[in-house]
Amino acid sequence: MEYKFSNITVIMMLVFLFAHYLVLLLYENQQNESNEKLEKEVHMQQEALDNFKILIDSAIEAVLIFDKDKGLVECNKVGLEMFG
Repeated sequence: MEYKFSNITVIMMLVFLFAHYLVLLLYENQQNESNEKLEKEVHMQQEALDNFKILIDSAIEAVLIFDKDKGLVECNKVGLEMFG
């Protein structure tokens, strides 16, 4: 059995494939942008945490941070010397 497609059918199939390819490219681009934004956010949060720890460690008084469930979470060097 031999299949023959009209020119319009072939053109419609090519347009569909091209549109499908464009949608996949756009989706991939969106995923890449989302991943980059997430990586930047994680990096900014890590920088903020590092700066917070530097600030606590440079304090001349004891700094103790408690969590109601976990207890002592963070302590600076002065707090360690003071309370062991």
